[in-house]
Amino acid sequence: MSTEHDDDGLDEFADSDLVRALRAPGTPDELAGEARFVAAFRDAHRTEAVRGRAALGGRVAGRIGVGGAALLAAVTLTGGVAAAAYTRHLPHPVQVIAHDTFGAVGVPPAPPVAPRTKAPRPTATPDPDPTTGESADERRPPQPTRSAGPGDQRSPRSDGPTSATSAATGTDAPSTDPAAGTASGFPGGPTGPTGPTSPGSDDPSTDVPASPAVTPTRVGATASARRVTTGGHATVTAIVRDHGELVEGAEVWLLQRRGTDGWTRTASAVTGEDGSAIFATGPLTETTTFRFAVDVDEDADGDPDRVLSSRKRRIGVQPLLTLSAAGPILTVHAVGAGAGEAVTVSRRTADGRVVRIGIRRLDDQGSASYDLSSYPGRVRVLVRILRTSTHTAVRRWITVRVPRKAPPTATPTPTPTPSTSPSAEPSGTASSSTTTGS
Repeated sequence: MSTEHDDDGLDEFADSDLVRALRAPGTPDELAGEARFVAAFRDAHRTEAVRGRAALGGRVAGRIGVGGAALLAAVTLTGGVAAAAYTRHLPHPVQVIAHDTFGAVGVPPAPPVAPRTKAPRPTATPDPDPTTGESADERRPPQPTRSAGPGDQRSPRSDGPTSATSAATGTDAPSTDPAAGTASGFPGGPTGPTGPTSPGSDDPSTDVPASPAVTPTRVGATASARRVTTGGHATVTAIVRDHGELVEGAEVWLLQRRGTDGWTRTASAVTGEDGSAIFATGPLTETTTFRFAVDVDEDADGDPDRVLSSRKRRIGVQPLLTLSAAGPILTVHAVGAGAGEAVTVSRRTADGRVVRIGIRRLDDQGSASYDLSSYPGRVRVLVRILRTSTHTAVRRWITVRVPRKAPPTATPTPTPTPSTSPSAEPSGTASSSTTTGS
């Protein structure tokens, strides 16, 4: 066997006892049966060459036995073969046997067999985010660069996206500042800070294009009802879109205004998968206007840059109006209308016209009354409460049967009786007296 050790790669370990022992010629006991095992090795190698070399080491071990293969490796681990074993330059199957036999004295295992894969095609990746993504220049291995001459404005050709620095400054021209060169990934200095990258970003073939940031562009508003009675409930729904696409996870604020008051933020919710957020109004006692607002943070600094507002949705509250009649007296009672509000009373004439016949005011209990005695018979009456800033208008019809007045009865005039004159006293009465002479 060869005893030349010029190229065995163990010069730095020349003084090691192990290396000296491995370089020393084999003893007669070590070389016993060398010819037989070498012949067996050659026969096995020749047979495997015919069948193929895919699993040379395993098949040789199968033919001559594991013990024989280990002994063969032990015999051959002398001289330059020992150096090849320690530097993992033996064929993979033989290196496996050498490690199994001499692993205790430092023979390393065989390197893993890398599967043969087809080289991936380079694919263009989108421009990385300057604040969070790793630029293409930072992933590119160092390359020799030449000094740009005066007036040379050409930029290095690159099939990938521009670097984060170029994207932030809006230029593709390379910088002549040495600090800028090191920030792009070239050797010579520490690299600049970069944001988190996705797994496998070092391999261009596994780069996953980052999804674009979702920015709401429109907020829609719908209401379950346009009008409810006093104390009624309704729901209002916000729908957030980004150029027609539904936006999930957007925070929506509900704003409301009552009467002449200003807008007030009352509640917030986050849109679901369908891009909507639903709010319940609770019991409504007066007309309320709703709208939605979405704070848009375009530069991701935590402060809203603008507020996206929806159209207004007004839900009117209609008072409850109750009418009753007792004889010619019409009574009105309203819930949801304030004291002092006007109540108009009208009647339908014989020719179909509606004529107002009076106006009354609601008292503190929300009641008012009207006397219809002047309209005897069957009367069709319309009662209305006019619209205000707190409620809508409301109207009700009622039919009242007004009793007719009884015709006045004539009182008989007593006939005058003539007065009697004084009567003459009869003769021979005591009043008269008759006097006689002698």
